[in-house]
Amino acid sequence: MNSLAMLMLILYNMVKKTSMVKSDHVEKEGKAMQVNILEAKTNLSNLVRLIETGKEERIIIARYGKPVVKMVVYNDAPVSKRIGVAKGKLKSPVDLDRHNDEIAELFGGAL
Repeated sequence: MNSLAMLMLILYNMVKKTSMVKSDHVEKEGKAMQVNILEAKTNLSNLVRLIETGKEERIIIARYGKPVVKMVVYNDAPVSKRIGVAKGKLKSPVDLDRHNDEIAELFGGAL
């Protein structure tokens, strides 16, 4: 390989790894979006919005093409604390199912 071809290959790889991608040219790493540090700095609020709305599960921020930070949605309550949070706080009336037949007929059928 001649020196010009080698130089072009090196430059191509450098640009590919460190390109300043815009939000519509973002590289996908599996299920994670990967952006470089400059883009993350420039578009932080947009990246946070993508995470908040669930459009992206996680975003990887890379330096020179190498992943260094993972952005994920912050969940302050562990699952074990959320499930069953109302247990014992609500009481249902004894005759809760009393009107089931009437309601079923309103919807055109029986339960």
